[in-house]
Amino acid sequence: NHNCTTIDDLYNATFLQKILLSATLSLDVEDLHEWRLRYPRLFKAVKNDVVVENESNLNNVIIPSSLRIEYIICDSKFKPLATHERIESRESWKKILIFVNSKMASYRLALLLKVLSAGKYQVEELSSNLFGNRRQKVLASSL
Repeated sequence: NHNCTTIDDLYNATFLQKILLSATLSLDVEDLHEWRLRYPRLFKAVKNDVVVENESNLNNVIIPSSLRIEYIICDSKFKPLATHERIESRESWKKILIFVNSKMASYRLALLLKVLSAGKYQVEELSSNLFGNRRQKVLASSL
């Protein structure tokens, strides 16, 4: 548009299509308001037969239908070993996403699973610790 004099004019004059995909997208409408979506639509995958001890966390995220949620209930100190055991017992699993609560937890879990796997399965960390080409390579190898 040649009548625009500022970036804000250009931004407000065009209606860009924005598609947000996230395994952990917040349901907070205030957060989504920042995206300036013209006609926002929310699609939420729901699985009725999932039994969860603490459902408050499940209500805060949107889970794509292509993902299956599994919970491991154990003492915190055994979580990495229980995760490794679950991966080892599921030969049919080809690709696995594990969400953790921090960059450090992501790094530590990836490092430990690499050692425990002894090459039986590939482990990659995807977090903001990775930059540029390295992040793209990890994404490309996991698709």
